[in-house]
Amino acid sequence: MAFGPDPFFQGVNMMQQFQQQQVQNLTSTALANVGVELNSNPTAQGPALYVQDTFTASSPDQFMDPSRNPHGISVSRAVRQQGFQGRIVGTDDTRMGARPLSHLSQAATHIGQLSLAGRTREQVLSDIEGFATGSVAHLLDKKSDYLENLSSRGVTNSVVNFSQASSKAQLTRTLYEEVRPAFGDGRNVNPEARQRSQTVLTNMVGAFGLDQRRLTDPKPEIHQPERARLVQGLIDQVSNRVDTSPVLSSARGRYDDSIAKFEGNRNSIVLSAGNDGSVGQQLQDFNGGIPLNLPADFSRNILENDAVTTVGATDSGIRPNGTIGTRQASYSSQSNGVDIYANGNLQAGGPFSQTIQGTSFAAPRVAAVMADIHRQNPQYTSTQAENALRQQMKYSLTTGGQSVPVLHEPPTSQYLASNTF
Repeated sequence: MAFGPDPFFQGVNMMQQFQQQQVQNLTSTALANVGVELNSNPTAQGPALYVQDTFTASSPDQFMDPSRNPHGISVSRAVRQQGFQGRIVGTDDTRMGARPLSHLSQAATHIGQLSLAGRTREQVLSDIEGFATGSVAHLLDKKSDYLENLSSRGVTNSVVNFSQASSKAQLTRTLYEEVRPAFGDGRNVNPEARQRSQTVLTNMVGAFGLDQRRLTDPKPEIHQPERARLVQGLIDQVSNRVDTSPVLSSARGRYDDSIAKFEGNRNSIVLSAGNDGSVGQQLQDFNGGIPLNLPADFSRNILENDAVTTVGATDSGIRPNGTIGTRQASYSSQSNGVDIYANGNLQAGGPFSQTIQGTSFAAPRVAAVMADIHRQNPQYTSTQAENALRQQMKYSLTTGGQSVPVLHEPPTSQYLASNTF
């Protein structure tokens, strides 16, 4: 007897096709609204602002709420809100080559192995190393691939905006989140996830020489010191592995070379500092405020490089001196490598005019200005473009006893409107 297609699965397939078409249509509309040319292999067609980010939504719902739009759409919106009128060329990083995925797969494998019962101390430390180095190597390789592709296509007098970040703080927090459900901290966690967390905790207890009974004791005076030891162990392991990994050293060398080659053709790279500025305090608060020993570069974006322009975020509120005005955003990473700060608030639109925050939206404001500087001054190197920005369109904000440079909105808007300083 012959059977026809199953009506149920036909219906599911039709619904999936309908949703995919919806996503494609909404993506096209969103790209048109912010004036982005989406191209996985952009050719050199004159000065432009290149944005490598996520432009593809996973479902139509992401376009119903502007604050949930694909990250690249929001980044491009910040560029336009700053007043940039030139070309924005977007590349969806979900469509990049498959080669770097080996590092990402390694990271996922190692963090999964932490939930396997009976891991030895050496295996646990190896898992932590594999997770940390795999995650970062993936990011470095992805950016290197992108810059090498642009260089091979002869891009010049342009700016690349990278609004992604990774840091020791981010890596440590991710690992700590793996064990938090085992502490019964009030989050709604299903039994399977809690069991997984308890196994991870048992493995980490053995690796760091901790007392599991003290870690899970309901009395704060007992569990807080032991949890602080756990967090400090994770901090130390992540920091050491990131600093000494030959895998990362190789990926970092390639990344540095790709930056030098791209910027050597009169281009600039603008990088968000990252949103990990308060992670150290959060980890300390988890453990009753017991001080932690954080490395100096704990919240520093691992993509930072002396040649790129790194951008931190400001917001509005009560400054350290008690006055109300612009201040460094508490979430913004504030390493010594940050070159300039900019407004990290983005008006996402929608019925309630949502505001979203992040260094992701501070960096493209600076990138917008530097892209116009390169367009108007095709002979400028990256250093000259950044110096022009800092000399003509920044002011000094005093905070925490030090002065930091901040993108100054009035001259910036004037420049982008008239192309004059």
